[in-house]
This record gives sequence, C-alpha cells and structure tokens, in this order.
Amino acid sequence: MRRYLFHSQTQYAGRLHREYDSKREVIIYDYVDEAVPMLARMFGKRKVGYRAIGYRI
Repeated sequence: MRRYLFHSQTQYAGRLHREYDSKREVIIYDYVDEAVPMLARMFGKRKVGYRAIGYRI
C-alpha cells in the first residue's frame, strides 16, 4: 500500500478519535460500489489500512 494512503487514513481516524465529553464510540462507515472494479480495488487498499490501525471490518 502506498505510504501516503496509510498516513491520510491514520490522520483521518485520529481526528475522529479526539475526545469530547459527549462522544461514546467511533464508527467509520466506508461505502464502496463493488460493481466498479477501480472502486473495489481502492476499497481493498483501504481495508488493509483500517486493519493496520486496529479497526475491525
């Protein structure tokens, strides 16, 4: 996976995990149109990144 993709995913997820009094959990919804091969490949790369930073898919 390209390094910049991993870093941007990590940065995005990190922003979501910033603590606020009213926040109880963080859920990331990632939608993909698997009928479009390019979008399916991009999602596959994102899945690797999510797993690398500890998310369950």
